[in-house]
Amino acid sequence: MGKNGNFIEKYLSAIVISAIGALIAGSILWFILIPAYNDAQTTKTIEPLFDKAMNLHREHRYENAIDTFNEILSKITPSRFPDKYKEIQFYLGVNYQQLSYYRNPEENLLNAESAYNSGLSIISIETDPEHYAKFSKGLGDVYMDRASIRDKEYNLNKAFQFYSKALDIFTKCQCPGEYADIQLSIGMCYSKLAEVRDSENNYKNAIHAYEEASVVFTPQYKPKTYGNLQNNLGNAYLMLSKYNNTIINLNSALQSYQNASSIFTVETDAIDYAWTQENLGNVCLGMAALEDTERNVNCAFHFYNNSLKIYTKDQYPLQYALIQNNIGVGYYLLANVRDSENNLYNALQADNEALTIYTLRSYPIDYARLQKNIGRIYLKLADIRDKEINQAKAFQAFNEALNIYTPEKYPEEFSIVKREIEHIKY
Repeated sequence: MGKNGNFIEKYLSAIVISAIGALIAGSILWFILIPAYNDAQTTKTIEPLFDKAMNLHREHRYENAIDTFNEILSKITPSRFPDKYKEIQFYLGVNYQQLSYYRNPEENLLNAESAYNSGLSIISIETDPEHYAKFSKGLGDVYMDRASIRDKEYNLNKAFQFYSKALDIFTKCQCPGEYADIQLSIGMCYSKLAEVRDSENNYKNAIHAYEEASVVFTPQYKPKTYGNLQNNLGNAYLMLSKYNNTIINLNSALQSYQNASSIFTVETDAIDYAWTQENLGNVCLGMAALEDTERNVNCAFHFYNNSLKIYTKDQYPLQYALIQNNIGVGYYLLANVRDSENNLYNALQADNEALTIYTLRSYPIDYARLQKNIGRIYLKLADIRDKEINQAKAFQAFNEALNIYTPEKYPEEFSIVKREIEHIKY
Protein backbone atom coordinates (compact mmCIF):
# COMPACT_ATOMS: atom_id res chain seq x y z
CA MET A 1 0.00 0.00 0.00
CA GLY A 2 2.88 2.32 0.78
CA LYS A 3 4.55 1.98 -2.62
CA ASN A 4 1.27 1.98 -4.51
CA GLY A 5 0.08 4.93 -2.48
CA ASN A 6 3.21 6.93 -3.35
CA PHE A 7 2.82 6.03 -7.03
CA ILE A 8 -0.84 7.11 -7.09
CA GLU A 9 0.02 10.27 -5.20
CA LYS A 10 2.76 11.16 -7.72
CA TYR A 11 0.49 10.25 -10.63
CA LEU A 12 -2.31 12.42 -9.34
CA SER A 13 0.15 15.26 -8.73
CA ALA A 14 1.37 14.97 -12.29
CA ILE A 15 -2.20 15.09 -13.55
CA VAL A 16 -2.86 18.20 -11.46
CA ILE A 17 0.38 19.83 -12.61
CA SER A 18 -0.42 18.97 -16.23
CA ALA A 19 -3.88 20.36 -15.83
CA ILE A 20 -2.53 23.56 -14.33
CA GLY A 21 0.03 23.80 -17.15
CA ALA A 22 -2.70 23.34 -19.72
CA LEU A 23 -4.80 25.96 -17.98
CA ILE A 24 -1.89 28.43 -17.98
CA ALA A 25 -1.12 27.68 -21.63
CA GLY A 26 -4.76 28.11 -22.47
CA SER A 27 -4.86 31.39 -20.63
CA ILE A 28 -1.78 32.61 -22.51
CA LEU A 29 -3.36 31.64 -25.82
CA TRP A 30 -6.55 33.38 -24.71
CA PHE A 31 -4.71 36.62 -23.99
CA ILE A 32 -2.88 36.37 -27.32
CA LEU A 33 -5.67 35.19 -29.60
CA ILE A 34 -8.63 37.14 -28.25
CA PRO A 35 -7.02 40.62 -28.55
CA ALA A 36 -5.73 39.65 -31.99
CA TYR A 37 -9.25 38.57 -32.95
CA ASN A 38 -10.70 41.79 -31.52
CA ASP A 39 -8.13 43.85 -33.43
CA ALA A 40 -9.05 42.09 -36.63
CA GLN A 41 -12.72 42.80 -36.02
CA THR A 42 -11.97 46.42 -35.19
CA THR A 43 -9.94 46.77 -38.39
CA LYS A 44 -12.89 45.47 -40.40
CA THR A 45 -15.07 48.10 -38.74
CA ILE A 46 -12.80 51.11 -39.04
CA GLU A 47 -11.43 50.67 -42.58
CA PRO A 48 -14.74 51.54 -44.29
CA LEU A 49 -15.14 54.45 -41.87
CA PHE A 50 -11.67 55.71 -42.72
CA ASP A 51 -12.41 55.51 -46.45
CA LYS A 52 -15.63 57.42 -45.82
CA ALA A 53 -13.81 60.10 -43.82
CA MET A 54 -11.18 60.55 -46.53
CA ASN A 55 -13.85 60.91 -49.21
CA LEU A 56 -15.57 63.57 -47.10
CA HIS A 57 -12.21 65.32 -46.71
CA ARG A 58 -11.64 65.32 -50.49
CA GLU A 59 -15.15 66.71 -51.00
CA HIS A 60 -14.31 69.56 -48.56
CA ARG A 61 -17.06 68.42 -46.18
CA TYR A 62 -14.81 69.10 -43.25
CA GLU A 63 -17.29 68.88 -40.37
CA ASN A 64 -18.58 65.49 -41.54
CA ALA A 65 -15.02 64.26 -42.03
CA ILE A 66 -14.12 65.37 -38.49
CA ASP A 67 -17.13 63.54 -37.04
CA THR A 68 -16.17 60.36 -38.86
CA PHE A 69 -12.51 60.53 -37.83
CA ASN A 70 -13.60 61.04 -34.21
CA GLU A 71 -15.93 58.04 -34.49
CA ILE A 72 -12.93 55.93 -35.48
CA LEU A 73 -10.88 57.27 -32.56
CA SER A 74 -13.63 56.13 -30.18
CA LYS A 75 -13.03 52.56 -31.36
CA ILE A 76 -9.21 52.38 -31.17
CA THR A 77 -6.33 53.12 -28.83
CA PRO A 78 -2.90 54.48 -29.79
CA SER A 79 -1.22 51.46 -28.20
CA ARG A 80 -3.03 48.87 -30.34
CA PHE A 81 -3.44 50.92 -33.54
CA PRO A 82 -0.52 53.37 -33.52
CA ASP A 83 -0.28 53.76 -37.31
CA LYS A 84 -3.98 54.40 -37.80
CA TYR A 85 -4.11 56.64 -34.72
CA LYS A 86 -1.38 59.01 -35.95
CA GLU A 87 -2.82 59.04 -39.48
CA ILE A 88 -6.24 60.03 -38.15
CA GLN A 89 -4.76 62.71 -35.88
CA PHE A 90 -2.94 64.19 -38.87
CA TYR A 91 -6.09 64.39 -41.00
CA LEU A 92 -8.11 65.67 -38.06
CA GLY A 93 -5.63 68.53 -37.81
CA VAL A 94 -5.89 69.23 -41.52
CA ASN A 95 -9.71 69.25 -41.48
CA TYR A 96 -9.98 71.43 -38.38
CA GLN A 97 -7.57 73.85 -40.00
CA GLN A 98 -9.58 73.97 -43.22
CA LEU A 99 -12.76 74.50 -41.22
CA SER A 100 -11.13 77.45 -39.44
CA TYR A 101 -11.19 79.37 -42.74
CA TYR A 102 -14.98 79.32 -42.67
CA ARG A 103 -16.07 79.57 -39.04
CA ASN A 104 -14.86 79.74 -35.43
CA PRO A 105 -11.21 80.24 -36.42
CA GLU A 106 -9.62 80.24 -32.99
CA GLU A 107 -11.58 77.24 -31.73
CA ASN A 108 -10.88 75.18 -34.84
CA LEU A 109 -7.20 76.12 -34.87
CA LEU A 110 -6.97 75.04 -31.24
CA ASN A 111 -8.54 71.70 -32.19
CA ALA A 112 -6.08 71.34 -35.07
CA GLU A 113 -3.18 72.04 -32.73
CA SER A 114 -4.49 69.45 -30.27
CA ALA A 115 -4.77 66.83 -33.02
CA TYR A 116 -1.21 67.41 -34.28
CA ASN A 117 0.16 67.30 -30.73
CA SER A 118 -1.74 64.05 -30.05
CA GLY A 119 -0.04 62.51 -33.05
CA LEU A 120 3.35 63.77 -31.94
CA SER A 121 2.83 62.35 -28.45
CA ILE A 122 3.24 58.74 -29.61
CA ILE A 123 6.28 59.22 -31.85
CA SER A 124 9.70 60.88 -31.89
CA ILE A 125 12.03 62.13 -34.58
CA GLU A 126 14.03 58.91 -34.16
CA THR A 127 11.14 56.43 -34.32
CA ASP A 128 9.10 58.06 -37.09
CA PRO A 129 10.89 60.98 -38.75
CA GLU A 130 8.40 61.34 -41.60
CA HIS A 131 5.34 61.80 -39.38
CA TYR A 132 7.38 63.94 -36.99
CA ALA A 133 8.06 66.30 -39.90
CA LYS A 134 4.43 66.21 -41.10
CA PHE A 135 3.06 67.05 -37.65
CA SER A 136 5.67 69.80 -37.22
CA LYS A 137 4.67 71.30 -40.58
CA GLY A 138 1.01 71.13 -39.51
CA LEU A 139 1.74 72.95 -36.26
CA GLY A 140 3.68 75.58 -38.19
CA ASP A 141 0.62 76.12 -40.38
CA VAL A 142 -1.62 76.45 -37.31
CA TYR A 143 0.59 79.16 -35.81
CA MET A 144 0.82 80.95 -39.16
CA ASP A 145 -2.98 81.04 -39.43
CA ARG A 146 -3.32 82.11 -35.81
CA ALA A 147 -0.99 85.03 -36.56
CA SER A 148 -3.69 86.44 -38.83
CA ILE A 149 -6.00 86.69 -35.81
CA ARG A 150 -3.82 87.96 -32.97
CA ASP A 151 -0.28 88.18 -31.53
CA LYS A 152 1.17 88.16 -35.03
CA GLU A 153 4.89 88.27 -34.29
CA TYR A 154 4.74 85.69 -31.48
CA ASN A 155 2.74 83.22 -33.54
CA LEU A 156 4.90 83.67 -36.63
CA ASN A 157 8.05 83.02 -34.62
CA LYS A 158 6.44 79.81 -33.34
CA ALA A 159 5.59 78.87 -36.93
CA PHE A 160 9.22 79.38 -37.99
CA GLN A 161 10.35 77.07 -35.16
CA PHE A 162 8.10 74.23 -36.33
CA TYR A 163 9.00 74.70 -39.99
CA SER A 164 12.66 74.48 -39.01
CA LYS A 165 11.99 71.14 -37.29
CA ALA A 166 10.23 69.85 -40.39
CA LEU A 167 13.13 70.94 -42.60
CA ASP A 168 15.50 68.83 -40.50
CA ILE A 169 13.77 65.85 -42.13
CA PHE A 170 12.39 67.21 -45.40
CA THR A 171 15.65 68.32 -46.99
CA LYS A 172 15.97 69.77 -50.48
CA CYS A 173 17.89 66.76 -51.80
CA GLN A 174 15.92 63.93 -50.21
CA CYS A 175 12.37 65.36 -50.17
CA PRO A 176 12.20 68.18 -52.74
CA GLY A 177 8.39 68.33 -52.85
CA GLU A 178 7.95 68.60 -49.10
CA TYR A 179 10.91 71.00 -48.89
CA ALA A 180 9.35 73.29 -51.49
CA ASP A 181 5.97 73.14 -49.74
CA ILE A 182 7.56 74.31 -46.47
CA GLN A 183 9.44 77.08 -48.31
CA LEU A 184 6.09 78.24 -49.65
CA SER A 185 4.75 78.41 -46.09
CA ILE A 186 7.90 80.18 -44.87
CA GLY A 187 7.44 82.77 -47.60
CA MET A 188 3.87 83.36 -46.42
CA CYS A 189 5.14 83.78 -42.84
CA TYR A 190 7.72 86.37 -43.89
CA SER A 191 5.02 88.26 -45.79
CA LYS A 192 2.89 88.35 -42.64
CA LEU A 193 5.86 89.31 -40.45
CA ALA A 194 6.51 92.23 -42.79
CA GLU A 195 3.20 93.68 -41.61
CA VAL A 196 4.66 93.99 -38.11
CA ARG A 197 8.31 94.99 -38.50
CA ASP A 198 11.24 95.34 -40.87
CA SER A 199 8.84 95.29 -43.81
CA GLU A 200 11.21 95.69 -46.73
CA ASN A 201 13.64 92.98 -45.62
CA ASN A 202 10.88 90.56 -44.71
CA TYR A 203 9.21 90.93 -48.11
CA LYS A 204 12.60 90.23 -49.67
CA ASN A 205 12.92 87.15 -47.43
CA ALA A 206 9.48 86.06 -48.59
CA ILE A 207 10.48 86.42 -52.24
CA HIS A 208 13.63 84.37 -51.61
CA ALA A 209 11.58 81.57 -50.02
CA TYR A 210 9.06 81.59 -52.88
CA GLU A 211 11.90 81.43 -55.41
CA GLU A 212 13.30 78.41 -53.53
CA ALA A 213 9.92 76.73 -53.90
CA SER A 214 9.66 77.68 -57.58
CA VAL A 215 12.71 75.54 -58.37
CA VAL A 216 10.47 72.53 -57.69
CA PHE A 217 6.95 73.68 -58.53
CA THR A 218 6.50 74.39 -62.25
CA PRO A 219 3.53 74.57 -64.67
CA GLN A 220 4.35 70.96 -65.57
CA TYR A 221 4.99 69.61 -62.05
CA LYS A 222 2.13 70.34 -59.66
CA PRO A 223 0.60 73.16 -61.73
CA LYS A 224 -1.96 74.15 -59.07
CA THR A 225 0.74 74.53 -56.44
CA TYR A 226 2.75 76.51 -59.01
CA GLY A 227 -0.26 78.80 -59.53
CA ASN A 228 -0.64 79.35 -55.78
CA LEU A 229 3.08 80.03 -55.50
CA GLN A 230 2.87 82.63 -58.29
CA ASN A 231 -0.01 84.35 -56.50
CA ASN A 232 1.99 84.53 -53.28
CA LEU A 233 5.11 85.71 -55.09
CA GLY A 234 3.05 88.41 -56.77
CA ASN A 235 1.72 89.52 -53.39
CA ALA A 236 5.26 89.88 -52.03
CA TYR A 237 6.35 91.95 -55.04
CA LEU A 238 3.20 94.06 -54.72
CA MET A 239 3.94 94.87 -51.08
CA LEU A 240 7.65 95.44 -51.76
CA SER A 241 6.66 98.04 -54.36
CA LYS A 242 5.70 100.33 -51.47
CA TYR A 243 9.32 100.52 -50.34
CA ASN A 244 11.52 100.59 -53.46
CA ASN A 245 11.59 100.16 -57.23
CA THR A 246 7.85 100.71 -57.33
CA ILE A 247 7.22 100.29 -61.04
CA ILE A 248 9.63 97.34 -61.38
CA ASN A 249 8.07 95.50 -58.45
CA LEU A 250 4.51 96.21 -59.62
CA ASN A 251 5.36 94.79 -63.02
CA SER A 252 6.94 91.74 -61.37
CA ALA A 253 3.74 91.30 -59.37
CA LEU A 254 1.65 91.61 -62.52
CA GLN A 255 3.79 88.99 -64.29
CA SER A 256 3.41 86.58 -61.38
CA TYR A 257 -0.38 87.02 -61.33
CA GLN A 258 -0.54 86.48 -65.08
CA ASN A 259 1.46 83.27 -64.60
CA ALA A 260 -1.16 82.16 -62.07
CA SER A 261 -4.03 83.13 -64.39
CA SER A 262 -2.60 80.82 -67.05
CA ILE A 263 -3.25 77.92 -64.66
CA PHE A 264 -6.59 78.74 -63.07
CA THR A 265 -9.89 79.07 -64.93
CA VAL A 266 -13.35 79.67 -63.52
CA GLU A 267 -14.52 76.34 -64.95
CA THR A 268 -11.76 74.13 -63.54
CA ASP A 269 -10.49 75.97 -60.45
CA ALA A 270 -13.12 78.47 -59.36
CA ILE A 271 -11.63 79.31 -55.95
CA ASP A 272 -8.08 79.78 -57.20
CA TYR A 273 -9.45 81.70 -60.18
CA ALA A 274 -11.23 84.05 -57.76
CA TRP A 275 -8.04 84.56 -55.76
CA THR A 276 -6.07 85.34 -58.92
CA GLN A 277 -8.72 87.82 -60.08
CA GLU A 278 -8.55 89.47 -56.67
CA ASN A 279 -4.78 89.76 -56.96
CA LEU A 280 -4.98 91.25 -60.44
CA GLY A 281 -7.35 93.80 -58.94
CA ASN A 282 -4.82 94.54 -56.22
CA VAL A 283 -2.00 95.25 -58.68
CA CYS A 284 -4.30 97.56 -60.65
CA LEU A 285 -5.03 99.34 -57.39
CA GLY A 286 -1.29 99.70 -56.76
CA MET A 287 -0.82 101.22 -60.20
CA ALA A 288 -3.78 103.54 -59.61
CA ALA A 289 -1.87 105.19 -56.79
CA LEU A 290 0.87 106.11 -59.29
CA GLU A 291 -0.75 106.90 -62.62
CA ASP A 292 -3.99 107.00 -64.57
CA THR A 293 -5.95 106.63 -61.34
CA GLU A 294 -9.48 106.41 -62.71
CA ARG A 295 -8.66 103.83 -65.41
CA ASN A 296 -6.68 101.64 -63.02
CA VAL A 297 -9.29 101.83 -60.26
CA ASN A 298 -12.00 100.78 -62.73
CA CYS A 299 -9.70 97.96 -63.87
CA ALA A 300 -9.37 96.88 -60.23
CA PHE A 301 -13.15 96.98 -59.73
CA HIS A 302 -13.57 94.78 -62.84
CA PHE A 303 -11.30 92.09 -61.39
CA TYR A 304 -12.86 92.39 -57.91
CA ASN A 305 -16.33 91.88 -59.37
CA ASN A 306 -15.09 88.74 -61.16
CA SER A 307 -13.76 87.49 -57.84
CA LEU A 308 -16.95 88.29 -55.91
CA LYS A 309 -18.96 86.05 -58.23
CA ILE A 310 -17.17 83.20 -56.47
CA TYR A 311 -16.29 84.78 -53.12
CA THR A 312 -19.80 85.30 -51.79
CA LYS A 313 -20.35 86.58 -48.28
CA ASP A 314 -22.08 83.40 -47.12
CA GLN A 315 -19.59 80.89 -48.50
CA TYR A 316 -16.28 82.79 -48.30
CA PRO A 317 -16.71 85.52 -45.69
CA LEU A 318 -13.02 86.27 -45.13
CA GLN A 319 -12.21 86.65 -48.82
CA TYR A 320 -15.38 88.68 -49.32
CA ALA A 321 -14.41 91.01 -46.47
CA LEU A 322 -10.88 91.50 -47.80
CA ILE A 323 -12.18 92.47 -51.24
CA GLN A 324 -14.64 94.91 -49.64
CA ASN A 325 -11.67 96.44 -47.81
CA ASN A 326 -9.82 96.86 -51.12
CA ILE A 327 -12.89 98.27 -52.86
CA GLY A 328 -12.93 100.85 -50.07
CA VAL A 329 -9.33 101.75 -50.91
CA GLY A 330 -10.30 102.06 -54.59
CA TYR A 331 -13.08 104.52 -53.84
CA TYR A 332 -10.72 106.46 -51.55
CA LEU A 333 -8.27 106.84 -54.45
CA LEU A 334 -11.07 107.70 -56.86
CA ALA A 335 -12.15 110.49 -54.48
CA ASN A 336 -8.87 112.25 -55.29
CA VAL A 337 -9.87 112.43 -58.96
CA ARG A 338 -13.58 113.18 -59.10
CA ASP A 339 -16.83 113.29 -57.15
CA SER A 340 -14.96 113.30 -53.83
CA GLU A 341 -17.83 113.24 -51.38
CA ASN A 342 -19.78 110.42 -53.05
CA ASN A 343 -16.68 108.30 -53.51
CA LEU A 344 -15.69 108.78 -49.88
CA TYR A 345 -19.12 107.63 -48.78
CA ASN A 346 -18.79 104.64 -51.12
CA ALA A 347 -15.46 103.88 -49.44
CA LEU A 348 -17.14 104.05 -46.02
CA GLN A 349 -19.89 101.72 -47.18
CA ALA A 350 -17.37 99.14 -48.40
CA ASP A 351 -15.33 99.34 -45.17
CA ASN A 352 -18.42 99.00 -42.99
CA GLU A 353 -19.48 95.98 -45.04
CA ALA A 354 -16.07 94.44 -44.35
CA LEU A 355 -16.54 95.13 -40.63
CA THR A 356 -19.58 92.83 -40.58
CA ILE A 357 -17.01 90.02 -40.95
CA TYR A 358 -13.87 91.55 -39.43
CA THR A 359 -15.17 92.02 -35.90
CA LEU A 360 -13.02 93.08 -32.97
CA ARG A 361 -13.50 89.74 -31.25
CA SER A 362 -12.86 87.42 -34.20
CA TYR A 363 -10.33 89.35 -36.31
CA PRO A 364 -8.80 92.12 -34.21
CA ILE A 365 -5.91 92.87 -36.60
CA ASP A 366 -8.18 93.29 -39.62
CA TYR A 367 -10.61 95.25 -37.48
CA ALA A 368 -7.82 97.66 -36.53
CA ARG A 369 -6.74 98.11 -40.16
CA LEU A 370 -10.29 98.97 -41.19
CA GLN A 371 -10.70 101.42 -38.33
CA LYS A 372 -7.49 103.15 -39.47
CA ASN A 373 -8.88 103.38 -43.02
CA ILE A 374 -12.22 104.67 -41.76
CA GLY A 375 -10.43 107.34 -39.73
CA ARG A 376 -8.64 108.54 -42.86
CA ILE A 377 -11.91 108.68 -44.80
CA TYR A 378 -13.54 110.83 -42.13
CA LEU A 379 -10.52 113.15 -42.15
CA LYS A 380 -10.99 113.71 -45.88
CA LEU A 381 -14.72 114.24 -45.41
CA ALA A 382 -13.91 116.82 -42.74
CA ASP A 383 -12.24 118.92 -45.46
CA ILE A 384 -15.49 118.87 -47.45
CA ARG A 385 -18.26 119.27 -44.86
CA ASP A 386 -19.16 119.05 -41.15
CA LYS A 387 -15.55 119.46 -40.09
CA GLU A 388 -15.94 119.00 -36.34
CA ILE A 389 -18.35 116.07 -36.63
CA ASN A 390 -16.16 114.20 -39.13
CA GLN A 391 -12.98 114.94 -37.20
CA ALA A 392 -14.61 113.52 -34.07
CA LYS A 393 -15.56 110.36 -36.03
CA ALA A 394 -12.00 110.11 -37.34
CA PHE A 395 -10.63 110.46 -33.81
CA GLN A 396 -12.98 107.71 -32.58
CA ALA A 397 -11.96 105.33 -35.40
CA PHE A 398 -8.23 105.92 -34.84
CA ASN A 399 -8.61 105.23 -31.12
CA GLU A 400 -10.46 102.01 -31.93
CA ALA A 401 -7.45 100.99 -34.00
CA LEU A 402 -5.09 101.82 -31.12
CA ASN A 403 -6.90 99.31 -28.91
CA ILE A 404 -5.12 96.72 -31.07
CA TYR A 405 -2.11 98.62 -32.40
CA THR A 406 -0.17 98.89 -29.16
CA PRO A 407 3.41 100.23 -29.25
CA GLU A 408 4.72 96.91 -27.89
CA LYS A 409 3.11 94.62 -30.48
CA TYR A 410 2.68 96.87 -33.52
CA PRO A 411 5.12 99.77 -33.25
CA GLU A 412 4.95 100.81 -36.92
CA GLU A 413 1.17 100.87 -37.08
CA PHE A 414 0.98 102.54 -33.68
CA SER A 415 3.23 105.37 -34.92
CA ILE A 416 1.21 105.81 -38.13
CA VAL A 417 -2.11 106.10 -36.28
CA LYS A 418 -0.65 108.43 -33.65
CA ARG A 419 0.51 110.77 -36.43
CA GLU A 420 -2.99 110.74 -37.89
CA ILE A 421 -4.42 111.73 -34.50
CA GLU A 422 -1.87 114.52 -34.19
CA HIS A 423 -3.05 115.75 -37.57
CA ILE A 424 -6.55 116.11 -36.13
CA LYS A 425 -5.28 118.14 -33.22
CA TYR A 426 -3.33 120.55 -35.33
